[in-house]
Amino acid sequence: MRYLFYFLPIIVFIACSDTNGPVTEEPGRLTFVPKGPDTAIVERGIDAVPDKDGILLEWFKSNDNSIRYIDIYRQKGGETYFRKIRTIDLETASAGNDVSYIDESDDVGINVYNEYYLRALNNDGVEGQPSDTVQYNLLQKPVLSQPNGDTIDGLPVFTWTFTDEVPPPDTYILRIEEDFTNRVVFIREFQIDYGAVIQSLDLSEEEDPPQFVSGFTYRWRIDSVGAGILDPDDPDRKNYSGSESLWFSFIAN
Repeated sequence: MRYLFYFLPIIVFIACSDTNGPVTEEPGRLTFVPKGPDTAIVERGIDAVPDKDGILLEWFKSNDNSIRYIDIYRQKGGETYFRKIRTIDLETASAGNDVSYIDESDDVGINVYNEYYLRALNNDGVEGQPSDTVQYNLLQKPVLSQPNGDTIDGLPVFTWTFTDEVPPPDTYILRIEEDFTNRVVFIREFQIDYGAVIQSLDLSEEEDPPQFVSGFTYRWRIDSVGAGILDPDDPDRKNYSGSESLWFSFIAN
């Protein structure tokens, strides 16, 4: 009987030491959507946005149901470390906001190198491995002039200006959409005219101009695209750069 008293404390200790349950596994690693061409009908991946000075981040939705939070980290040019700028709660995030984020803070800056990575967390606060990294350098937006709400006979002439920039854009892209449906009717990339303060594009000089429907309203914008600068720590990795202007509109006559 006395042996029972010897073993009883050991049994109690083992039972109490297992109160925390099984160890939680770390959540899966997240992955950014690769950046697509700036002339694509649907632009994907890291990019500028037209309605604000911000950088759009986009990542793939994970099949790991244990993920509860996504932390977003950023390192600016001149900084020596990444810092957390945002935590997304997947249980309260609306559709789309669980796989994308627009960094529009004042810290983003213009002509400033920005690099990002993601990290997933579960309900227990266990972190997953860091995601891949993406980089973007936001340029000044082109300032549109004409047409701006005008009724146009024939094919319009688009005009806009660039402010002084370092580095300057390498090319620009004209994008025209139907205003109501947002259906893209024209996308074309052109070389910037470095010798002109006012940039312009006459659609009547194009070999294959779009056909506008009388009475329809169309919207247009100009995207600037930088040549890209290399990451000094990884010469094989390209840092994308660019901007997207605000939308202007015109009515076809």
